[in-house]
Amino acid sequence: MVWMLQAAHTLLQLRPIVDAELPHCPVFVFPSWEKSLEEHDLVTMAGIGQLVTDVLAAHVDSGITSLDEAMEFVKRNPGKLVDRAGTNTLLVVPGGPIGGPSERVLTDYEAEIGKWRSVEAMARFRALSPDEKALNILFERLGPQYHLLENSDELSAHPLVSVPQQAHYFRVVAGTNNCRLERLGLLEKKTAAVVSAFGTARLAWISKVSPEALIEIRGNNENEAFRKTLRAALTDLQDSALEDTDRVAAEVCREIDSAIADHQRQVRDSERINRRSKVTWAAGLLAAGASSMVPQLAPFLGKILPFGVAAKAAWDLYCVNSDRRRRARSLMGILAVLRDQDE
Repeated sequence: MVWMLQAAHTLLQLRPIVDAELPHCPVFVFPSWEKSLEEHDLVTMAGIGQLVTDVLAAHVDSGITSLDEAMEFVKRNPGKLVDRAGTNTLLVVPGGPIGGPSERVLTDYEAEIGKWRSVEAMARFRALSPDEKALNILFERLGPQYHLLENSDELSAHPLVSVPQQAHYFRVVAGTNNCRLERLGLLEKKTAAVVSAFGTARLAWISKVSPEALIEIRGNNENEAFRKTLRAALTDLQDSALEDTDRVAAEVCREIDSAIADHQRQVRDSERINRRSKVTWAAGLLAAGASSMVPQLAPFLGKILPFGVAAKAAWDLYCVNSDRRRRARSLMGILAVLRDQDE
């Protein structure tokens, strides 16, 4: 029940996005029956086994091509799986730090799962060797990644993972399972490079966008234009450069700064127009005042001039305030404020 309540609480945070009635479905929730499939579905079991094998082949030993060979590798090379898993950061505790000595990760992982599992399950885990524990952890951590990719394929959707530890494993899988991810369309280099760049500390301030602002941005479809702008900014970069996260982040930062500068220029231009309008109002009001102070001018200026000037001034003021609010709520307006606050 604890996990059910945690999931319900997490989903309820998305309620405002659902209530916004956006043009495209922003949230799709469904039961994937993961554990039942892992225990009874042969295709799922084989798929997870192949995914674990692929990761072991890429990060531990290229000669591993099956689970039987993985078990044989563990028996023939005591300590090597734990050592290489630590070097390549394959073992991460739920909610724990990413990286660190494998021995500490194994201890922390055992303490974490001990909070939820039965005495019998913990006894079986403790009876394993360190290498067998590491292999068991890989199965447990990569299993959800298999389901994530399967569901993405079925729904033709791109997964966005917000939990750092799970996102780390997604990157591990993305770097390993190239053929499959290419079929899913998840390894388009420019898109992957932009997503990777947004994970750098230089752009951490973007995560402070409020849910209300996200709803408005998504409702206006500004995210589409923003995405295309960033992808276009990387057009001239070679494949090798796209793999350099720091360089891509620099290009993304430059493009965002340029877009914000353009937005602020438009704001300044708008303010200049507003100031000219104020001069026009002042001239009109001066003329209206002259007609009241100098009766001889009334026939030339008309009796309704003061009312016309006041109405025009009120309308222009309304338009100015509306324009300011619109610009402030635009994607670039929001990013400009967040960047200034971060500085």
